[in-house]
Amino acid sequence: MRHPLEQLSRSLSPLPGEDLHGLVLRPALRLDMKPVVLLQHTGLIGPRSHSAPARRMFMLERDVLAAFCATTGMSTHDADVLTFKPHVNSCPPVAEALLGMRGLAPAPRGVFPVWLLTTSTRYCPSCLAGDGSAIQQRHGGPWKLA
Repeated sequence: MRHPLEQLSRSLSPLPGEDLHGLVLRPALRLDMKPVVLLQHTGLIGPRSHSAPARRMFMLERDVLAAFCATTGMSTHDADVLTFKPHVNSCPPVAEALLGMRGLAPAPRGVFPVWLLTTSTRYCPSCLAGDGSAIQQRHGGPWKLA
């Protein structure tokens, strides 16, 4: 049985349009902590895991969502916005992957379309340049879901 996680002493507030990866990488950098430690502390991965499964970009399972919200102080709606879940109606591959994950439809080959999730991180240089604020000039802008 999982022990309840302690709430973080600092808030994890996403920047507009930020994705789940960015929300973890940004504070990990600012707190000088390995991202895996933050992933473990927020309940996104187990204590013995070393990376988050790609499916977490699509949706957070109920128990993972509860743990994440308990430690970050976020609402379930705000946490879901960090995933592809809100794009289910506008992006058919996301809808297929979500249905396949829930066992409601045949899962596509490999569960996720190859172009949607890759083994390397993709970014937009314009987005990462930031909005000109002092903090974003120092650390860059958010990793955006879109």
